[in-house]
Amino acid sequence: MKPSNPVTLSKTKKKGREHKETIVQSIRDGVEEFFLGSNKVMQVAIGRSDSDELTPGLHKVSKLLRGDCGL
Repeated sequence: MKPSNPVTLSKTKKKGREHKETIVQSIRDGVEEFFLGSNKVMQVAIGRSDSDELTPGLHKVSKLLRGDCGL
């Protein structure tokens, strides 16, 4: 049995500074839309279970809201 060839990562493209700056800018733009409030109210708003969540998997976030949180 031959050993499998290792995967070289030298052919992957780096995202670079421009990509990171785009992400930083999108986060800064979104800061105005963030919501801060009671954890219980935010849990109800995003959904506490998979049957009442806004988007698939979002109810998992509501279980993690503890302390000072913002969305």
